[in-house]
Amino acid sequence: MEWFQGLEDWGLAALEWVRLNPGWLLVALCFFAFAESLAFMGILIPGIVILAGLGTIAATSDVHVLLTLALLFIGAVLGDGLSHLIGYRMHRPRPPDAVLSGSPALAADR
Repeated sequence: MEWFQGLEDWGLAALEWVRLNPGWLLVALCFFAFAESLAFMGILIPGIVILAGLGTIAATSDVHVLLTLALLFIGAVLGDGLSHLIGYRMHRPRPPDAVLSGSPALAADR
């Protein structure tokens, strides 16, 4: 569990850095929305916690709400889109009956 503590410390350090450098708040929001939406990165980066902290910082600053939401949306869509593109490029065809081989009822409906 030491690796988890390291990620938590890293996330808290990132939040503290953004709090001290508010000019980077929108960039950080977009980046962490992107990273949280990217395949498997959401597992490695505690994005929900960091985004909640960044949201708290954004709420106490003079950042426009619609701009914040737009950048979160753009980051999340780009992360999902890149994940889809990676999956599409790495797609390996499976045998046609691989899914239905365990269920004769489903195979009969074909």
